[in-house]
Amino acid sequence: MHAAPNKRGGGADADVKASNAARALRCAALAALIWAGAGAGCAGGGGGEVIVFAAASLTDALTGLGADYETETGERVRFSFGGSQHLARQIADGAPADLLIPAGRQPTELLERASKIDGEPIDLLGNELVVVARRGIERPPADLAELVRLPGASVSIPDPGLAPAGRYARDALTSLGLWDALSAAAVPTADVRAALTNVERGNTDFAIVYRTDAASGDGLIVLDIVPDGSHPQIVYPVVVVAGSDRAAAARRFAEFLAGARAMEVFGRYGFSPAPSGPLAAGNGS
Repeated sequence: MHAAPNKRGGGADADVKASNAARALRCAALAALIWAGAGAGCAGGGGGEVIVFAAASLTDALTGLGADYETETGERVRFSFGGSQHLARQIADGAPADLLIPAGRQPTELLERASKIDGEPIDLLGNELVVVARRGIERPPADLAELVRLPGASVSIPDPGLAPAGRYARDALTSLGLWDALSAAAVPTADVRAALTNVERGNTDFAIVYRTDAASGDGLIVLDIVPDGSHPQIVYPVVVVAGSDRAAAARRFAEFLAGARAMEVFGRYGFSPAPSGPLAAGNGS
């Protein structure tokens, strides 16, 4: 895979200070959630298997972290991965989830309207959009406008109605005046992993995906051609589902994910700390 240069700029010292400050804010906010749960919520008592609904883009990182958490604490965690908006709708319809970690704020807003959130969402992670190209592309496009102009090129994009990655992609293309031209020929997918798989299998020439998913791709060309500022910052909030009878255990797992060791693991998969710490603004797998 040909790695594109990382767009994250700034001095190393400033990055470390910002990361440490954001981590401290996340941990303080999650500690407040745990304290509130302990006081109000013997109703949300502690034991049993924690069921976590999470964005498809978190699959690799969370699977490993869940195993580590079970070994360390003896508390079991089970995951259901998919398009964030679809997962939120399942929870709103009564699916038995204890924790939701979507790629964006819009799924949490859906649950807020359905009175399905216990406490405030806490932003945990950040990410970036890139374009991936199938192996064998002779002349990769230099920007999104050139991608749109390529004759016969096929592009997989997560469905904006199902996955926040698709909404971020739509926002970026709309801001550049390219959405109408590309959407007519785009191949929609249920989530970001499905878009990536299309390119890996040669079903489409390109896909717009998260940087973290591109890093896991098999021999793909990664193109850093989605401009900074063309879409809202990408954030992954974590929320406890209202009515869960494992709310306290869910909060403990959320606190573990906000800790330094888990954030180091997320970093190895290409995630960054949430852009502005807890409750950063974002669009909403």
